[in-house]
Amino acid sequence: MQDSILDMVIALGGILQSDNKRILDLAADVAQKLVTTLGNTIHRYPMSEEIWNALEKADSVGNVICALQNYEIETQPIEYFLVMASLLESILRRWSLSRYPVWSNSKLMVILQDRCSQSEISISNAVLKLYSALALCGNVAVKLLENKDFLSMVVRSMGLSAPFSVRIEALRLCQCLSRSGDACSMLNGSYCEPIIQGLVGAMGGWRSSCSKRVPSDQLPLVLEACRAALLTRWAGNHHSYFWKHEIDRVLLDILLGDCTVSYEAKVALSSDELVAIIYDNTADTRPFVWDILGNLAVHCKEDFLSKTKGALCYLDFLISCACVGLQLCGNRFDA
Repeated sequence: MQDSILDMVIALGGILQSDNKRILDLAADVAQKLVTTLGNTIHRYPMSEEIWNALEKADSVGNVICALQNYEIETQPIEYFLVMASLLESILRRWSLSRYPVWSNSKLMVILQDRCSQSEISISNAVLKLYSALALCGNVAVKLLENKDFLSMVVRSMGLSAPFSVRIEALRLCQCLSRSGDACSMLNGSYCEPIIQGLVGAMGGWRSSCSKRVPSDQLPLVLEACRAALLTRWAGNHHSYFWKHEIDRVLLDILLGDCTVSYEAKVALSSDELVAIIYDNTADTRPFVWDILGNLAVHCKEDFLSKTKGALCYLDFLISCACVGLQLCGNRFDA
């Protein structure tokens, strides 16, 4: 079937130009089912604008909005809501014009927030994915962030008590909401500390297992948290909360692992030992560690190090690790 999808898309592009209403109705129905089936992989295929026009003429977005608004969890199967939400998410990601009738529908937005607050994990995940698709538009992200209840929901979904999959989707939403400096500033407004606390907690929660590296079952959460932590590229008061919640210690443990080994023992490692540990331990997370470290260093105030006097600060050692890694890369390049 996958080998035939591209041919189907090309064929639909031609069929949707037909003047025959019956054929157009059938083709629009097929296009709608194709969007549902492909989900977020739809961007891999050259979908013709004729398909969006057909979906628009059939008022597909309006029909899905109506279905989500009228959904009753007590009497209707959860799968019904999930299918409708998945279809809408796919359309929102592929066609930017579809986002306005969704986010501007105040009734639907209230319902989605209520759904996300319910105990059903699959529904919460579906709603968070919808929000992420909407937040791909910068103006919509700003509109969402103006809502204090929405921000409260994001914080709650990122918290340690939230289910694993919900935390992952909340972190992905956080990434979409912080794609611009203005939006990031709004995201880190009155809820700044709990957002950073949830983010750093997701990056370092695995350390309680005293594992020598990020466990494979925790890696998806850590990776999404690292991606979300790239909001450090923007200036703002959120940097102080990263330091308050020991981001330097978390980055060092992600980089070197083995939380049972003391800081002093790690500092005593030779350059070769450091390189061996770093390159054996953090293949997936290493690029994010360097980016986050660079962002933090750029936004450090001039008196930052003097204020940490008398307390352990891992920034210098992290920079040393980065220099050792760069030196090794240089040596390999010269060779």
